[in-house]
Amino acid sequence: MVERMTDENADLWTLGDGKSRATRTVEILWTLSRFGFGELIERRWWRRWLPGQPPEGARVDSREAAVRLRRFFEALGPSFVKIGQLLAMHAGVLPQEYRDELSRLLDSTLPLPFSIVERVLAEELGEDWEQHFQQIDPEPLASASIGQVHKGILKNGEKVAIKVQRPGAQAVFDRDFNVLRDVVRYTRLHRLLRMTRTQLEAILDEIINFTRSEFDYCHEAEAARRLRSLQIETMYAPRVYDELCTRRVLVTEFIEGTTLNEVLNHLDDPQWLAEHRVDRDRLARQIMRNQLMQALRCGFFQADPHPANLILMDDGRLGYVDFGIVGELDEQTRRDIVNMALFEMLDDYEALWPIILRYGQPTEKTDLRAFKADFKALSMRYKQEGAKAFAARSLGIYIEEQLRLYHKHHLRVATGWATYLRGVIVYGNTAALLSETMNFMRDNLLIFWQLKAEQMASDLTLERLWTEGFIRQGYDMQRSLRALAAILRRAEEGELSVLEDESPRTEWVRNMRLRTGVWTALTVLAVWATITLRHEVVVGWITWPMVGILGIVFCLWRLAFHLRRL
Repeated sequence: MVERMTDENADLWTLGDGKSRATRTVEILWTLSRFGFGELIERRWWRRWLPGQPPEGARVDSREAAVRLRRFFEALGPSFVKIGQLLAMHAGVLPQEYRDELSRLLDSTLPLPFSIVERVLAEELGEDWEQHFQQIDPEPLASASIGQVHKGILKNGEKVAIKVQRPGAQAVFDRDFNVLRDVVRYTRLHRLLRMTRTQLEAILDEIINFTRSEFDYCHEAEAARRLRSLQIETMYAPRVYDELCTRRVLVTEFIEGTTLNEVLNHLDDPQWLAEHRVDRDRLARQIMRNQLMQALRCGFFQADPHPANLILMDDGRLGYVDFGIVGELDEQTRRDIVNMALFEMLDDYEALWPIILRYGQPTEKTDLRAFKADFKALSMRYKQEGAKAFAARSLGIYIEEQLRLYHKHHLRVATGWATYLRGVIVYGNTAALLSETMNFMRDNLLIFWQLKAEQMASDLTLERLWTEGFIRQGYDMQRSLRALAAILRRAEEGELSVLEDESPRTEWVRNMRLRTGVWTALTVLAVWATITLRHEVVVGWITWPMVGILGIVFCLWRLAFHLRRL
């Protein structure tokens, strides 16, 4: 039932809980001590008045402490629940037992009374807002700490999802963010989570920035439009009704289907899965493929991989909802991620190190030699386990261990990079629940090679072909000939006994063979470029095949010339 608004709770819904920053600070410190964390408070004159002090020298059980930390977040309300949920996504930084407990946090926020929803709609869309809608269901589909969603029907009969922001939510969150910063600064909470204070402050800043961006639904509307524009066959993002979107109201197309949450809750019910046409293996691969294509081909991806945000549609596509948290990767980062995956498969660690250190920047505390040794040992350990090491679940654990190495050796991880890896972990773990046979590298290797081929093809501009295909090859050939002439000259002077029997004729033959090899390579390059760029136009009526055929003819003529001389 939707709660009816009374005079007593009207201000709560519209203005927040009314507590000052000082009052909230005392409440948080009192709650921290009440759940047995009083020893973390550094100011003794605060601590002596607080309850729940453990005996001196008492040992702390990490599993039991994780449960108490979850209850601490729950007791402090929606803003702390939201922060705890986002904190749980920081794989490789938090100890596993704390992540497990914080991921169980449930947002128990009461739904907004419908009268408040109507008030927000009137403030954002105008007093005549009802002319846009034929019907709005008073019962919310979902209710969270920042807003809630209602199902509605427009005047033209189209079904929509209407997301309305809680009027008092931003004031409460802003106050709690400031108080939480003080709590981190004046307590030893970082020790409980086994990290430095600086590391915890950096994580907290990232979480706060993510959450604050969710308060502007215009950003979420833009993110939905961008995801909808991606050309990925197996995914679907809803249409955004721009004329009905403001900073506190978001109206999108309503996606019909079965949420991934429902699928996960019925994995032990084959009849239900058959009735809803759920192919578990196919769905698991689809989830991972969509995530890779969003991030690595398009550079823009949904970064809130909660199962409730994915909907299996009747046509087999995966529908995405809730775009408050998204990630973005620039072109160089996407190239590096693809190269990193391929280099690691090929055991090419020398090529791998520059990429790793580009996104995990060393600090003054970093021992690079120890980090490289630990990283290589981790990689080899997983490869020795064979195919099972790259099953979806094991892959998530592997990436978590990689992030833990960054943390252990005090490397500063780039935000976009970490956001992408956390998404892979969560989606990988979800896929592992669906399919026991999925192997990440085996099932997605083709995607990585396809992305690599697309990246190489995008580099084939006329300027690049001319620079690398002709000028650089000619320069390399010239350097090779000079080096060869110097070697032969030294051999004739007796400095290289291995060549002292060779004559000027031998030097000439070597030069001809070298030139023959160069022109053979250029001929192959010209043929490949002509086929690859057969649909491209250089300028006006001149096409790439025309230029390519001329290049092939010229290369063949030079090749034949040198072959005849041999």
